[in-house]
Order: sequence, then structure tokens, then C-alpha cells
Amino acid sequence: GGKASCQTGQTDYIEEESIISESYIMIVICLEGCHGCGKSTLTSLFEMAGYTTLDEAFLDMPKVDCMSPQTMLMESIWIGNWFSRLLKLSEKTSDCDAVYVADRSPFSAVCYAGAKGHLLDPVIRAQMEEVRAAANIEIYSVHLQVEDETLWSRIQARLEKEPGRTQLREDKRSHMDAIHGWYKSFEWDFVVDNTSEEGGERVINEILENIRGRSKRFRALSGDGSIGPNPSMGSPTSVTTKWSIE
Repeated sequence: GGKASCQTGQTDYIEEESIISESYIMIVICLEGCHGCGKSTLTSLFEMAGYTTLDEAFLDMPKVDCMSPQTMLMESIWIGNWFSRLLKLSEKTSDCDAVYVADRSPFSAVCYAGAKGHLLDPVIRAQMEEVRAAANIEIYSVHLQVEDETLWSRIQARLEKEPGRTQLREDKRSHMDAIHGWYKSFEWDFVVDNTSEEGGERVINEILENIRGRSKRFRALSGDGSIGPNPSMGSPTSVTTKWSIE
């Protein structure tokens, strides 16, 4: 059969029409963005809609007293462990459990590894292609973009509840601007606006529609494309809700 080239930002998949994804085991939708953009909240809403979710505790950053976790070495270890855990999950996956939603992706390490972080970008892309070819795992990155002032307001509101986050410099507007600027400049598979305080269902359906347009396997799994990953789930679940600040 013919080939369709899918331009996906960090992942450039070549789809063989004759063999495409009827055999795919797993699809992973990774939610990305600056702190305060709503990743944790949206992950929870996906879970309410019946998706299997992997929050930030999916894999903790390894801890070594003599090194900061935000170094090239430690972020590289985290990336390797992330893929290792994903491969182990894929061994347990069935057709009714083929779609996962993850809070963050390995690309976060590019941002947080410092001045040398850009060196990780092509490595991560190669690793994503390897797991796709060897283990039939499709990984898609989605940047949840939020207008600057709304994002800063959310961060301030969360700091009132969790003052300990000042240790992560989240009380510094300059820190937000730097991180948010990096996320806006990076090339993601998809970018979805998450500024609205009551946009949960809209944001989820926009993400799903984007994935449907890219992945034949996801189209097969998701039926009509409304909320709910598997035909066996029945009627879509409404998740319209006002954001908590996470």
C-alpha cells in the first residue's frame, strides 16, 4: 500500500497503509505545559471520563544527594525509566485498555535539564520511534497553552494553598515567563488552548479530535470520537467542570 507521512512536530511517523495500527497495542496522550496550565486537573477529568491516566507519580525522579534532579544526567535517567515503565505497561495492555493519558512527557526533560537540555530532544524522538516500531506504542504530546496573565493568576492561587512550591521558584514571575516561553517555542504534536476556566469537556474533545485525525488505531478504538476511549464504555461521560488550580 501507499505511505502517508504524518508531520507530528517531535514525532514524524510514516504510516504503512497495509499494516497500520490494527496491531497497535498502546496509545499515550501526554499533557504538557508550564506549571499552573491545568495538566493535573485535565488528567483527572480524563480519568473521570474513563481513561487510564498516569499522573506525575507514574515515575518519580531518581534522587541522588550530590546532584540536582534538574541536570542532564538525572533527567536522562528519568527519561530511560519513563520508557522502561511504559514498556512494562504495554505488556499488560488489552484492546479495552489501549489508551493512556499521561501528566507530562519525556520532553519535559528538555526544558528542565538546563543549558544542555536541547541535546535530549533528538534522543527522545529516536526513542519514541523505537518504541513505536518495536512495541507498537504511539506517543503524542499536547501543549496546554494558557494566556500569560491567567496562568500567573492560577499559579498565585495555588501558592496560597501550597506555599511550599516557592522552593520550586513558582513565586517568581520571571521563572514562569521563562518556562512558559520555552513551552510556547517548543514544537509539540498539538497545541490546545486551556485558558477558559470552564472548558474541560471542550479541551478534552479537541484533544481527542486531534488524535483521531492522526491515528487510525485511535479512530478504531474511539468510535464516534466523543469522550470515552473504548466502544465498550457506552455513552460518553460529561466532564464539564470549573477548573481547580493544578
